[in-house]
Amino acid sequence: MCSFKYALGVGVLIFAAAVQPPPASTGEPDAATLVQAVRESENWIHEVNSLYIRIESKWTTTPEGIAAEAKQEERSGGRIQSASPQPSPVGILEYVIDHERKRVRYLTDTPGGWYQLKIWDGKQLTIHERSSRYNQENYSLNSKIPERSFHEFMAVDTSWPRSQPHSFWFDPKDTQELLKYWGPAEDFILTGRTKYRGFDCYVLDCDRSAVPGMTRDLMLRWYVGVKDRLLYGITMLRSGKQDTVHWMSDYKEIAPGYWLPMSQGYGLYDTDEQGKPYLRSRRDLKVVQVDVNKKLTDELFRIELKEGIQVADERSGKLLTYTYKPEPPGLVDKALPPFEGIEIDFATEKARGKMLLVCFWDINQRPSRNCIVQLAKQVEQLKEKSVTVVAVQASKIDEITLDKWLKENKIPFPVGMLEGDSERSRFAWGVQSLPWLILTDREHIVQAEGFSIGDLDQKLKHISEE
Repeated sequence: MCSFKYALGVGVLIFAAAVQPPPASTGEPDAATLVQAVRESENWIHEVNSLYIRIESKWTTTPEGIAAEAKQEERSGGRIQSASPQPSPVGILEYVIDHERKRVRYLTDTPGGWYQLKIWDGKQLTIHERSSRYNQENYSLNSKIPERSFHEFMAVDTSWPRSQPHSFWFDPKDTQELLKYWGPAEDFILTGRTKYRGFDCYVLDCDRSAVPGMTRDLMLRWYVGVKDRLLYGITMLRSGKQDTVHWMSDYKEIAPGYWLPMSQGYGLYDTDEQGKPYLRSRRDLKVVQVDVNKKLTDELFRIELKEGIQVADERSGKLLTYTYKPEPPGLVDKALPPFEGIEIDFATEKARGKMLLVCFWDINQRPSRNCIVQLAKQVEQLKEKSVTVVAVQASKIDEITLDKWLKENKIPFPVGMLEGDSERSRFAWGVQSLPWLILTDREHIVQAEGFSIGDLDQKLKHISEE
């Protein structure tokens, strides 16, 4: 069974109409009614067609927190840090839900720290993770959304929505089962009224210490706005001492009936050697952009994999690990690339109105030499079919050696050679192996590539029929 602190990251789907915060009643309200009002105020996140939220995040470690870390470092023989507040660089949190097209995006990015981007584009889950501290980077690919892949969506990193579990189509949950950890409305007790961070609030307590699977002596304390019935704070108390404190403020009606706290944050507490609690670190959050029901671009749900990064690929149902290398671009239905970076006495203008057959080969490989010889034997027949043949030596070689072989084998068509970065040129032409044949139509649009010379007649017939 998970602890309450971990359970706060999961979520529930509750369908409800958009709620305008009701006015305060004349008498003391019922605690359960206040809890229900708070929870209803969160449920609009399930009603929108699309939602984009971008948040600035800043962690600060207190002097006490740094001193505690220094002691841990000292025990392990590490370097002792100075005991002064250490704010982190401003990081970014991003949450995007496209309910209509069933797409979701989650991003956390702390400069010099942890980076994680998760995207479900409707067909594939792609995760990109990077740790600057440990100099590690990897991708994960899956054809389905595994259980709990998005269990932390918003609730772990932010302070809102945190009054209840939330279940989404991309991370379904049994909300009734989980509600016992968060506290059923009837378990809350109205214990008073106070000014909380400048707001007039009701104080609600909910004792969770008797719930099986919970850590002992846990009490939840809510601060609910007297005027608007919105949640302004949650404090987790263990044995009567602060453990985690969440705060929310600057509520903004981002759409009719949809309220979002634009300022949020939380503090994490620990206990010293005498058992006294102290604030170890805090996180301040500021919503800098929120869009409701606006068109979401496809770029938001796309990750470009980088060459050389380790990949854990489970799309086939089995785990495969490999280092990513991009596949060469396909040329079919595209214009033939220009002969840039190729030393050759040929220009495509010389073959205007004719089909082009380009052969990438390597004189050092027997299959490549055989392919060139066979093309030489067929060159007259190909001319009758309006096909111009060109060959490109795919690696740098001594020109004298190349010219000698061409003359000895009476090769009648232009043969060039790659210059400079041969790997880049081969990639641009989509060459995956040698020999590699590329055939165009009369407009020099590629119709076939990577086929064997034995299939050439069939490819030409297909082009003629079209």
